[in-house]
Amino acid sequence: MESKLRTRRDFLRGSAIAAGAAVLTACAPAAQPAGDMAESGDEMAAAEEILIRFAMWDWYANTPGVRWDEWNQTEAFPLFEEANPGTKLEWEPLGSGWPDKILTQMAAGTAPDIISTWSPHIDTWAEKHQLLDLQPLIDADIPNADDIYIGFAWDQMWDPFNNIRMGMLSDLDIT
Repeated sequence: MESKLRTRRDFLRGSAIAAGAAVLTACAPAAQPAGDMAESGDEMAAAEEILIRFAMWDWYANTPGVRWDEWNQTEAFPLFEEANPGTKLEWEPLGSGWPDKILTQMAAGTAPDIISTWSPHIDTWAEKHQLLDLQPLIDADIPNADDIYIGFAWDQMWDPFNNIRMGMLSDLDIT
């Protein structure tokens, strides 16, 4: 039997196929674990906990020496969780290349629930129909939002093409 040596082209083709398969696998949504039908009361209560994934770039807070990630995790998140029992916030820091990472997660259905961002990124995601309409939630919780937010900033949170409120203002520095 004659043994055929692999060529460089064969090696590169195989490597490209393996890399492509790895990328596609990484983009797939995580499988949900199959639950046991006979869960105890404690297990059911734990399963009902709501997890909110919060992604944010690591800006520095207005307080000198305090970083947003530290402030969110040590002060803001505990206050929110105390006011909303059964809800847990999970911090997801955004590193370099984050706009592409988030868009890939959106396409895979695994994006964080809350993303702190700005234009043009939010506009791109709205254009690709990757954002939920927040207006019904705002109408329920902040019925006077149009009156309390600065108009030009609030208007930027409206997507005129999809007719949705695509974001909330978190901070505005006009100094």
